[in-house]
Amino acid sequence: MTHDGSRNVSGSSCNPYRRKGVQGPIISGFEAMSRVRHKPSSFEEYWLASKAWERKGLPLGTARALANAGFLKVDDLRSANALELASIPRVGRKSLAILHKLADRTKARP
Repeated sequence: MTHDGSRNVSGSSCNPYRRKGVQGPIISGFEAMSRVRHKPSSFEEYWLASKAWERKGLPLGTARALANAGFLKVDDLRSANALELASIPRVGRKSLAILHKLADRTKARP
């Protein structure tokens, strides 16, 4: 029996999105990420991109995360919005500041 008293016939867990008539969750802001990033096609392309990010002052983990997320050149940074950059794993506050500087974005802070 499930939490609402009905039997779970399908064999799935108590996932509310699997019930009839319920659509999956809508992620706000996801539509803003309009451009599809292409991941590196080879290990060499990934490695060269991550080393290039390191030479620009980013830590190794951030450089690898950027390359893995499909940011291979500075032009890729310029086409991305701030939410897309901030949502990349291993990109922290300091790395984000470096990325904004590389993309020639100025951010006014009080």
